[in-house]
Amino acid sequence: MADHEQQSPSQRPAARQASDATRARREAKLRLAPYVTKLSDWHPQAARLLLEVERAVSLTDPNPPLVQAVETMIGAVAADQSAFQTVTAEMRSSRVDDLAKSFSRLLLDLRAARTRLVALVDGEKK
Repeated sequence: MADHEQQSPSQRPAARQASDATRARREAKLRLAPYVTKLSDWHPQAARLLLEVERAVSLTDPNPPLVQAVETMIGAVAADQSAFQTVTAEMRSSRVDDLAKSFSRLLLDLRAARTRLVALVDGEKK
């Protein structure tokens, strides 16, 4: 038997403690996880909506329910972005920056789609 197998638990050397940096990375990962998941969920939904918008625009098919769907998604993503900004206000990392950019790009794309749809719906009303 090896020496460490014969030692009682109180005699074994203590496990190495994680460094402050390692603990900070783990904590950041746990704090960011919900937002990574939400963005992962939002992107395919947004892609489907954006394809529907492109279809509606190419067919000059005003679709008020589609406008509402885009606006609803914008509201939900904006709320998540606001919560993300609150949670990460004191955090500094490239991962936080990447997620912030991802939220911004997603909202920019959705708002551009809404603008195109609203112009199409307004054009049909005239």
